Amino acid sequence: MKKLLLLLALTGSFTARAQVVTVPAGTLPSIFLPLNQFSAQGAYEVIYLQSSLNQAGTITRLAFEKSDGTDLRGIDGIKIYLKTTTATQLATGTIDSTGYQRVFKGTFPNATGSGFQEIVLNQPFAYNNASNLSLLLIRTNGQNVAAASNGPRARWLYGTSTTGIGRRYDGASPITSTTAFAATNVLANLRLTFSTGTATRTVTLGASSRLFPLPATQAVTLDATGLRGPLTYFITDEVGRIVRATTALPVAADSRHRLDLSTLRNGNYHLHLSSPTQREVIRLVRE
Repeated sequence: MKKLLLLLALTGSFTARAQVVTVPAGTLPSIFLPLNQFSAQGAYEVIYLQSSLNQAGTITRLAFEKSDGTDLRGIDGIKIYLKTTTATQLATGTIDSTGYQRVFKGTFPNATGSGFQEIVLNQPFAYNNASNLSLLLIRTNGQNVAAASNGPRARWLYGTSTTGIGRRYDGASPITSTTAFAATNVLANLRLTFSTGTATRTVTLGASSRLFPLPATQAVTLDATGLRGPLTYFITDEVGRIVRATTALPVAADSRHRLDLSTLRNGNYHLHLSSPTQREVIRLVRE
C-alpha cells in the first residue's frame, strides 16, 4: 500500500476512466419495490437527484441492493427505462413513457441472499449531470410469482425521507396507458457504473496534495487554493459507497477548510471535490 501511495505521489495525478456511484437511500427492507416477486405485473418510477449522483458520463451497469431472501430465482419480465428530468417529484397518475430510453430487457438477477444485484445495460445511457435522473421499471407477465408464505423474501433497502420521490403499481392486471400509479416515498438503494466519465477527475497525493496531514486521524485540512465559486464535496469508500453525503463548504479567507473525520472508520477513502470549473477526486487515508 505504501509503495502504491509513493508511486501516485511521484506521478502526480491520473484521470479516472470509470466511476462507480452509489446512492445509499436507507436501510429499511421491503418486499414490494423496486422488483416485486409476488406480482406478475408491476411498475416503479423514481427520481434520483443530481446532487446524489454528481457524475456525468455513460452509464453501463445498474444495481439495486437486496436486504435478504432465500428464493434466488431471477426476476423475469423486466424492462428498465432511463431519462433526464428537471422534475424533483412525481404525482399520482398514469404511466407516461415520454422521453424515456429503454436500457434493459430481460431477467433481473437475484443470485445472492443479500447485496447489490447488478445488470449490464443492453443500451448504455448518457447522463449529463445537469438534470435529475428518472428511472422507470416495468414488469410484465412475470412467471416466478410466489406467495409470501412460501418463504422467498426478496427484500430491498429503502429510505423514508423521500416524499414525492416515486410512484408504483403492483397487481394482476396487465399494465396499460391507463394503469394508475400510487405515490410512494420509497427510494431504492442504487449503484451506477459509468464506463467513461465526461468530467476529468484528478487524484493528487504526496507533497502536492490538497489534503493534509495524510494519513489523517480525527480531522484533515483541505486546501482549496485556486478553486473559485461555490465548493462542495462528498466522500466514498474504496468500492464507491458514499459515506458522507454532498456537503457545501463555507467561504474561507485562506481557502482552507477543516473536515471532521471522527465518524469514519480507519481505512482508505476518496474525497470528491467540485467547483463550477473543476472536479477532483483525492485519496484520503484515515488511521
